[in-house]
Amino acid sequence: MDIKKERKPKKVISNKVVITCSLMAVFLVLLILTLNKNASVARADILVSKVMQGDLEITVKGSGNLRSESVRFISAPSSAVVKEVLVKPGEEVKVGQVIASLENLELAQEVENAEWVLSQAKANYRKTGVNNKMAMLELLDSVAEAKSKIRFAKMELEATELLASKGIVSKISYEKLKENLKQQRRTLEFLEGKQQILSEAHDELLSIANDEVVQRENEYKSIKGRFEQLTVRAQFEGILQSLSVEPGQSLSLGQKIALIGSSNELISVIKIPQNQAQKVSLGDVAQLTNGRDEFTGKVARIAPVVTDNSVEIEINFEDTPPSSVRPQQSVDASIITGTLKNVMYITRPTISRENSTLSLYKLNSQGDIATLTPFRMGSTAGNKIVISGDIKQGQEVVISDLSQLASKQNEELKIY
Repeated sequence: MDIKKERKPKKVISNKVVITCSLMAVFLVLLILTLNKNASVARADILVSKVMQGDLEITVKGSGNLRSESVRFISAPSSAVVKEVLVKPGEEVKVGQVIASLENLELAQEVENAEWVLSQAKANYRKTGVNNKMAMLELLDSVAEAKSKIRFAKMELEATELLASKGIVSKISYEKLKENLKQQRRTLEFLEGKQQILSEAHDELLSIANDEVVQRENEYKSIKGRFEQLTVRAQFEGILQSLSVEPGQSLSLGQKIALIGSSNELISVIKIPQNQAQKVSLGDVAQLTNGRDEFTGKVARIAPVVTDNSVEIEINFEDTPPSSVRPQQSVDASIITGTLKNVMYITRPTISRENSTLSLYKLNSQGDIATLTPFRMGSTAGNKIVISGDIKQGQEVVISDLSQLASKQNEELKIY
């Protein structure tokens, strides 16, 4: 018996599935076209540098300030209270100009006491001199009287000698007169000797009294000098760089009051990056500016230590600095460390490093298409860097950071 097989019905693809597949195909095509499409940027949104060729000075940039080569600290001469401040930091001061006045009542009393003791010593010196003169006058009177007695004794002896020879006056009376004359002469010798001794003694007493005056005078000058130092004065002409006190402040002995720096003898103290310090040598020429004037100097000292990833450089002025420079003024320096002969260079891209390879977009002659091209970066010179590779003088490269676009899909960049 024949068995009849049933035929299965054919599956029918719905319109919905066809539409979905079509849309997916179109999306994939658009995605592929989008991925293959070049990226584009506006010329105004990028930085472009033209390739230059020639000699390039290698410079190291730094900044710092001007400092006085000669400075003088002023400190408190004793414990005191600030009474008045007369000068502000940054002002010019002359020798002897008052900067501030201090007050110390105890020291003022010491000055009065020392002055009184000195006056007493001077009075004692004068009194010693007067007493000496009076004693000398009394002795001179005695000497004069002794001389007068000698004259009379001699006259009496001479008159008696003739009478004694004639027997009118006894020989005993004559001998008594002779002995009296000798006695008067011995008295005169004694008084003259006493006069010499008294004169020497008087000189010694005056010397002792004078020494006392000198000692008391030195003590007075010392105390008064400390008192006068309470009036704080500039010790040389310059700029008041800092003032560490204010009215009413209590100070202790030796506490810092002010700092004065010379306005003529200046040096530039510059900080440069640690990784640039090995390029700098003593004697290198530096161009400096304070924002108003430019001046030239030479590297005089390179600090042997690194502080905060920086190295301190001292630069001396080569010529007389302009009148606009002042201590503590900010300055920028460009230190010339050498010259590269006949090299190609561009303005340094922000992401560039010395002696490394960097891909940059190179513009075509029309300036509307930029092609990603690898270049070799060389030495830097300030904001310039040596470049080598497939590049010619006058061509332009994009130096903006476009690393987010630099890929195989964006080897070309459209510029509009």
